[in-house]
Amino acid sequence: MTFRSFNIGMTSLQATQLMLDTTGHNVANATTPGYSRQRVNTEASKPQPYGNVAVGTGVLVNDITSITDVFLEQQVRVATSTYGQLNQKNTGYENLEAYFNELTGNDVSTTFSNFWDALDDLNDHVEDLSTRANAASVAQTFAESVQSTRQKIYDYRANQNHVIVETVGTVNEVCAQIASLNAAIMKMESSGATGVKANDLRDQREVLVKQLSGMMDVNVSEEKNGSFIVAQHGRMLVFENQTFELTTTRVERGGLMVDDIVFVADRAKVQMADGSVYGMVQMRDVVALSYQNDLDQFAGEVIWNFNRQFSQGVGLTGLSEMTADYRIIDPAVTLDKLQYEFTPQANTFQIKDGVFEVIVYDVNSGEAKHVPIDIDLTSSADDKRTILYSTEAVETAPGVWTYNQPENSLVRKMQDAFDSVAAGAFTVSLDKLNRVSIVANSESTQFAFGRDDTGVLAALGLNTFFSGNNAQTITVNQTMQDNPQLFAAADAFVDGNQINIRSLTHMRIETTMKNGTASFEDFYNGVVGRLGIESARTASLFSAQADIKVSVENQRESLSGVNMDEEMTKMSQYLTAYKASSQFISVVNQMFDSLLSIVN
Repeated sequence: MTFRSFNIGMTSLQATQLMLDTTGHNVANATTPGYSRQRVNTEASKPQPYGNVAVGTGVLVNDITSITDVFLEQQVRVATSTYGQLNQKNTGYENLEAYFNELTGNDVSTTFSNFWDALDDLNDHVEDLSTRANAASVAQTFAESVQSTRQKIYDYRANQNHVIVETVGTVNEVCAQIASLNAAIMKMESSGATGVKANDLRDQREVLVKQLSGMMDVNVSEEKNGSFIVAQHGRMLVFENQTFELTTTRVERGGLMVDDIVFVADRAKVQMADGSVYGMVQMRDVVALSYQNDLDQFAGEVIWNFNRQFSQGVGLTGLSEMTADYRIIDPAVTLDKLQYEFTPQANTFQIKDGVFEVIVYDVNSGEAKHVPIDIDLTSSADDKRTILYSTEAVETAPGVWTYNQPENSLVRKMQDAFDSVAAGAFTVSLDKLNRVSIVANSESTQFAFGRDDTGVLAALGLNTFFSGNNAQTITVNQTMQDNPQLFAAADAFVDGNQINIRSLTHMRIETTMKNGTASFEDFYNGVVGRLGIESARTASLFSAQADIKVSVENQRESLSGVNMDEEMTKMSQYLTAYKASSQFISVVNQMFDSLLSIVN
């Protein structure tokens, strides 16, 4: 009986000492990120029969467990993942609003409004060179504002792409650490055979899983051997001590070479729906790209529609020479199939059947003659449909090849039109870049352009005000900047003529965009308004998600975190128990000594 008593005291001391050690461990890790407080689980050891009673034999330590909740840990991961996504989007929208820079006086809206105001001034002072120069200068300021905004969006997308590539490396590193901890946990726990729990290693692994969840949406499941399987939409990232790495592959999207995330094994694209990486990808490839495209569409249609009207006008003087702005890849195709070095925006650079006019101006007499040129794109006969230039060479003499132009060549049509008024006074040709070139061969003759139903002048870049095709390339034609007298405010060589400038100023309110339902300013204001609405909505969602994240983390902390007051109370309780156990052993020892003294 005495030895049994010693055993009871010994097990009590051992259990109490373990409880004190565990409490000290909790206190030591009270501020350790992701640490879950631990608890010693005990039960009464198997009693022994003594006569007609069962006598207790002490306490048995079952295990040391972490106070965690699997469901709550999963909630923290999900909340962290969504928070990561919305954080990236919220920051992205804040950046976009800063790039558009509205209501500052330096924004696109203000410079665009100033441009129309400058045209109104020109309408009132049509022959004043300084007013003409101001209109070109203000237009260039507008173009530079559009370019600057577009470049900032482009640079933001490039920066996001850089961060995405770096984050993929971080994902691989975190997965490798999780796999390493899986191996350590399986070793310590003997794959579940001993019942030992590697609590601290499990906490470290959970911190890494949470970090990974912040970057991308992952599913986590625990195997019987204690290891985690980490999967991403059905594809494993971690299995026991193995990792399945990610990498990137380059593709062009929105004029930018970007990196898509793929699995190293088979180059399959990673499918994401949450996390900071998903948020960055969405901002790069969807949100920011949509505003970049909207800005390109806005600038492209401003260029196209303004040039269409402007090209039908006449300056204070005629033109002595001109080379078209746009390079043509294949001049031998019909005009409605022309290909450029760029992809035109929707509803721009469209040539159709109709007539446009060249004007031959006699400097000495002041006489101007309008000559119509027919554009045929729908004829059933191939040799009737208008092309730009024939590239079929004809040997006119031994070793001498020339490009005789057929009647359906636009270069031939324009040359014939000029020659019909003043034979030999002008030369129409195509330069090495397939751009139409017109040169007056006499100082006494000049040329201009009149009515154009076809859009061919704007499509080729003849007598245009703007150059470029989108927000990245928009600029004011250098010829117009250098020669304000060439601003095509009139429609004829008549002093004080304001016909074309009136048409140009009227374009401010014309519904030329969105299938004829919106003006230029309506379209742009709609883009800015949408940005404001989406930004405010994202900020609201982000704020709400931040609260959700804090809430679930607080719940986890309440359950799993270390409460110092509670630990101090337990420490006092265990200390008292330890003293009592020591006293018990001392009493038993005295009893044992008394017994021995009687026997002796």
